[in-house]
Amino acid sequence: MKIKVAASIVSLALLAGCGTRPAGQSLYPVSTDIQGQAAPAQVQAAAASQQVGSIEILFSGGQYTTQATSADVASLQVTVTPSSGSPITQTVSKGANAEIDNIPVGTASLSVIALDSNNNNIGTATQSGISVVAGQVTPVNLSLQLDPTVVAGGPQTGGVAINVNLIDGATVSATPAPSPSPSASPTPSSGSNSFSDGFENGFANWNASFQRASYSSGPTTPSSDWAATTAAAKTGSYSANAGNQSGNVYDPGTYYMTYASTINTSAMANPTLTFDFENFVPQYYFKTTAFSVETSTDGQNWTQAWQASSEQDTWAHQVVNLPVASQVYFRFAFQYDYYLGSDYMNAPYVDNVLASDGGN
Repeated sequence: MKIKVAASIVSLALLAGCGTRPAGQSLYPVSTDIQGQAAPAQVQAAAASQQVGSIEILFSGGQYTTQATSADVASLQVTVTPSSGSPITQTVSKGANAEIDNIPVGTASLSVIALDSNNNNIGTATQSGISVVAGQVTPVNLSLQLDPTVVAGGPQTGGVAINVNLIDGATVSATPAPSPSPSASPTPSSGSNSFSDGFENGFANWNASFQRASYSSGPTTPSSDWAATTAAAKTGSYSANAGNQSGNVYDPGTYYMTYASTINTSAMANPTLTFDFENFVPQYYFKTTAFSVETSTDGQNWTQAWQASSEQDTWAHQVVNLPVASQVYFRFAFQYDYYLGSDYMNAPYVDNVLASDGGN
């Protein structure tokens, strides 16, 4: 499928002199013969730096019927760059005539940009080495090829009448974006629309990290951290826990279990994170803990989305709302504080993690 664009040739006339052609002066095409001829006497009398010329751009209208397509040409932006002096630019509406004056004699380059109704560049033509001879007109013929046009379906044709030869650009078929290939759960893919993990295949979908409590003199690497374990499970044989096989941590600080990829919730009506957990004890004498879920849309700035409010010694099901974004990060945070040193404390087990639209 193509957008057919038809037009006649634009005549770009470079007229030397003082911006006008002397009465009765002959107009010559550019050639090696005419370039060697002497300029008229009245032009020779002027200093070379004061000799200027013009470009006449003549348009004709009403020759074609133009359909409303994204590639319609509404105007031309014409720029003349002389060998000496600054570029001269003028934008001309389709069907109108224009003249660019005061172009120094010598050589010049020409650029014509086709613009649509929104002033988007949809095609460019250039020519360099154009001779501007004092007292003469240099005709310039250009062919302007439109940029490629994506055609969504059905034949579309149209035309423009701007006295420029418009050559169709390549036609690119609009191909729908491929649907994401399904991946075997629980292996995640960056920006996937849902995710589930019961830890039956290990801990590969997660990153474990530890931040030692500021008051603690204990190690920066804890004696235990988040990992898959068979010590407890809501379903199957595995869950995740920050402690050892007894479900206990030893070193004060915050233990993070961060999903290694992201979730795309931008098209979800009710993005949620659900999971099961148990073995959470918020306080035991001088030992205190906190268990929460944190979310982020950039992986750097985190917001607490949920926090456990009471002791949980049996499995409980929890639903947490997720933000709507193209990339959502989430992590579990278990904080253990003990200002008297280091000692063992219960750490929660987590199982059946599900991030989806309206999960329950």
